[in-house]
Amino acid sequence: MKPLFKIIKTIWNALSILVVIIVVILAMLIAGVRVFGITPLMVLTESMKPNYPAGSMIYIKDMDAKELKKGDPITFSFNEDGDLATHRIVDIRESKDLPGTLEFQTKGDANEHVDGKWINERDVEGKLLFGIPGFGFFADYIQHPPGLYVAIALGGLLILFVFLPDVIFPKKRKSKE
Repeated sequence: MKPLFKIIKTIWNALSILVVIIVVILAMLIAGVRVFGITPLMVLTESMKPNYPAGSMIYIKDMDAKELKKGDPITFSFNEDGDLATHRIVDIRESKDLPGTLEFQTKGDANEHVDGKWINERDVEGKLLFGIPGFGFFADYIQHPPGLYVAIALGGLLILFVFLPDVIFPKKRKSKE
């Protein structure tokens, strides 16, 4: 009977480690990337479909405007309220109003026409590095109630899951004689 408990404990420990690794990866993708200067954002519209459909989590990094080129997807503020959009650069020119700065003409991948307004480099938040389709829905869910409560409960269960084998199968201490 003892070898069966050892096998169960080994499997339990392996599963615990796997779950902890998954949780750490999810936490890094939701918040930890900020340590590296990367900002996660959720795509709200279908304008960048099929690569980044609504509900995707995209990751952007601040970049010097001189490094941007045609074809790069960028995130930018498009109005006075600071609302953001992510579209692809289709043309670049020097600003007529602010000499020495660049302006970008953009277009959503799913849109038929280019955007009506040129974007000044000051309004560019960053270049899109990569995206994960659908992950934005998950990230948004666990950041607001009731998803926040579910995440906290699952965190508690994870702690229990990791330490339960030590409670059920305590290690026997060898006594010194």
